[in-house]
Amino acid sequence: MSSDISGQTLLGRYELRHQIGRGGFATVYEALDRRLDKQVAIKILSPRYAAREEYRLRFIQEARAAARLRHRLLVDVTDHGLTAEGVLFFVMEHLHGASLAERLHQHPGPVPWTWALPLTLEVVKALEVAHQHQIVHRDVKPGNVFLVGGHISGPELQVKLLDLGIAKIHYQVPDQEMPRTRDSQGTPGTPEYMAPEQIQGSAKGPSIDLYAVGVLLYRLVTGTTPFSGKASWEVLRMHVEQQPIRPSLRAPTAAIPPEIDHLILRLLAKHPDDRYRSATELRHALEELIRRRSLRPPPTITTATAPRGRSTEHLLRLAAACLGLSTAALTFMLLQVFSHPALRDAPARAGDASDLLELPAPSAPPLRAPTPVATNTPPPAPSAPPSAPPTEMLLPRAPAPDPTTLAPQLPDPAPAPSVPVPPSASPAKRPASRADPRPKQPPEAAVRQRLNNSKPKIVSACKRQIPSPVRVQLTIDLDHGAATVDLLGDLSRGAACVKAQVESLRFPKAPGHEPLVLRETFDL
Repeated sequence: MSSDISGQTLLGRYELRHQIGRGGFATVYEALDRRLDKQVAIKILSPRYAAREEYRLRFIQEARAAARLRHRLLVDVTDHGLTAEGVLFFVMEHLHGASLAERLHQHPGPVPWTWALPLTLEVVKALEVAHQHQIVHRDVKPGNVFLVGGHISGPELQVKLLDLGIAKIHYQVPDQEMPRTRDSQGTPGTPEYMAPEQIQGSAKGPSIDLYAVGVLLYRLVTGTTPFSGKASWEVLRMHVEQQPIRPSLRAPTAAIPPEIDHLILRLLAKHPDDRYRSATELRHALEELIRRRSLRPPPTITTATAPRGRSTEHLLRLAAACLGLSTAALTFMLLQVFSHPALRDAPARAGDASDLLELPAPSAPPLRAPTPVATNTPPPAPSAPPSAPPTEMLLPRAPAPDPTTLAPQLPDPAPAPSVPVPPSASPAKRPASRADPRPKQPPEAAVRQRLNNSKPKIVSACKRQIPSPVRVQLTIDLDHGAATVDLLGDLSRGAACVKAQVESLRFPKAPGHEPLVLRETFDL
């Protein structure tokens, strides 16, 4: 039998159209179910393995196990059979879209972690269903994650997990994104995604799938797998012996939060007991991480910034207090200078001092009580104002007055208000106003105006790249005036161009406000 049997009909019902995938164990064909007049996909075990009883039994076991699983995240298997010519096959639903490996090849580099987490969550949900039915995938990788419709993010994201058994199908994408499935020593798998215990032949449960999920998420957020090399044996040795580099260090410009670092490194633990105990526990961890991080969208500026919050306010208040003390000390020194005897009789200040001393009525009688100071001075004129004696006491002429008689005049700072130093209060207020400059509402109108003014330039720059309407969701960090752009269901070159153009814009700032989320459409 030739390697390609396109054009043949199996059991008089399934007409094989053409190949859509090929691997070491099996080949996938697009076919027509004549009985139902429906397009289907048929997986056929390669003749090399169909002649061996153990592989035929495992292939049939996979078909029956997959047929029992009815879930939106798993491929629906509807039939299986064996022809008189010895062709062993099973029938699956036909999917329209692309594998994750194809998407990563079209758009190399890191995937925003805001996209990677929901996508990984869908894969984990599919594994959770399989594990509950005692099925271990053993080859989780981008080539076995199918994106229905080709969407990698947004509400249109739909994931299907392929190949729940030994039949390893590789979609036709470059080798660097789709390493060949390893079959030596009876242990199938892909070297870049294999757990240490899987490599050593001691794999006992679904923990190897969780390790592969860690490698998959590492690949998404950093743009590379944790271990790679020219030879498969070198990669396998690294999985067993070396510790992976922290994702945030591998891709410093991706702004990977510490929580994602911790989750990935736990999945990549060398011993299964150090990983998550099950796909269910991992699913809960991802859902909680997505929920918490969605309240605080990641900033697009990754450089270190000064911390904000209570500590900053306390420092500003302390600075204001120090400035106030300095101002008070300067004021006291000025009072000492202006209280010199040569200046005490200045007519311009006499009236001021008199007016000020008349304000605190309860303190006036004690100031008049001492008489020894006034014995060497001429009696005041009958028409002198009542405040004249306190003025004389503040500036006595006696060479050595009794300290007990001066006790009532201790509050020397009383004339302080007469010295014109209104700036003493203002410096203390300015830092406080800088500490919390919060407008009542974010400048949404100014942000939209900036975006609308830039739209013609963005459309002109990107319209040559696969013209189509591009829908985006902008998260504007009002602390920095920078935007993070999520593409809603479009991964064309034009959409990537729009994303880059918008993220290069600078928007009005409003420190202390929550980020502003907008949705816009660019008609290329």
